[in-house]
Amino acid sequence: FLDITAFSADIKAGFGKGNSIMAEIGQVTSAAVEDASNENTSRYLMMQNHILLTRGLFVFNTFEYIKQNVETEEKSLRIGPGLQWFPAQRFEFRTELYGTRSYSPTTVAEDSWTLATQLHLWF
Repeated sequence: FLDITAFSADIKAGFGKGNSIMAEIGQVTSAAVEDASNENTSRYLMMQNHILLTRGLFVFNTFEYIKQNVETEEKSLRIGPGLQWFPAQRFEFRTELYGTRSYSPTTVAEDSWTLATQLHLWF
């Protein structure tokens, strides 16, 4: 029911032993199939680094800039540290604490903090 066009440019580079930095910039345009006049375009930037602490354990930092609608002045920034741990083959544990700040010329929102945790199992 939506016509969506999305594109992004990505880059990833490694440095040192097991360390990397990654960046992605993109744009998403969506419109209802039956009403193309109600089109919305959003843009984003994401950067993340991984630093190897010891075998199977990484610390990373994430930065995101999100503009949900390019026609408005509203935007969000998200930043936070995290840990990624591979305790054994086929297991990954990941946790991240990030703060989100929204900017709007008409409203003021409190910063929010989120703890996200993931467990990945590959079989």
